[in-house]
Amino acid sequence: MMATSVHGPSVAIIGGGIAGLVCAARLGQLGITATTVFDTGRHAPGGRCSTRRVDVRGQTFLFDHSAQYFTVSDNRFANIVSFLHSKGAVRLWKGPVGVLKGRQFKRSSELQAFVGTDGMGSVAKCLASLSKVERPVWIGDVVWEPMAKKWKVDKYGYFDYLVIAHNGKCADRLMANARVPKIHELLRVRFTPKLNQKVQQMQLCSLWVLLVVFPKSLKLPFEGAFVEGSDVTWVANNTAKLGHRSAGDNGTSREHTTRQSRRGDEATSSSFC
Repeated sequence: MMATSVHGPSVAIIGGGIAGLVCAARLGQLGITATTVFDTGRHAPGGRCSTRRVDVRGQTFLFDHSAQYFTVSDNRFANIVSFLHSKGAVRLWKGPVGVLKGRQFKRSSELQAFVGTDGMGSVAKCLASLSKVERPVWIGDVVWEPMAKKWKVDKYGYFDYLVIAHNGKCADRLMANARVPKIHELLRVRFTPKLNQKVQQMQLCSLWVLLVVFPKSLKLPFEGAFVEGSDVTWVANNTAKLGHRSAGDNGTSREHTTRQSRRGDEATSSSFC
């Protein structure tokens, strides 16, 4: 049994993406340090905030294949970003970022975006240094024990508190038999090709990502752009964004299974901001 330590209550955080890692960091700021983050990542934590390294003809290209950047709107998170900056893990993305409509690009002057210095994986790597992270670990069973008033987390023992920072589908499945029906009801999800604002339930939309390496620079007027009027909703030049100068460019684009409204695109992209 894992007893409560002198550092406060014990906390199990299921999911080592940015939500889980920031949660652990914030708890540490509050003096709660007996936290364990459980993550499934084989190579690194971070979830969708990760970077792929692809070798093409003897040259390594970095792709931020999901989260492209983030913004700061909360003072508590700003403190964490300050720490990341002091460790050289993040920097401001100064390159042209905006909206692409047809062949016309309009820069977003008010956007203050941050990126990882060596890809978005740098963010997760630095955050993970603040907490105890167990990986690669798949938590398949959690149960609330009312007699002990603790959570039993698979084979890893008992914790005073449980944080679910997993994706919706896995969170739904994980909590189905946890003996807490009211919590499970909050985590129920449904797959849908288009966001329905009237449905009071978590909704998941399919997302397709294409990674491309070009033999020479495309000399684009932007480094990142939200695309209007197309099934492709986002394009980014990762070579330019990360400041890696080479003969060619490598890009990332996102495509939804169905065309969404501009409002829907912004909602999808909010996970990156």
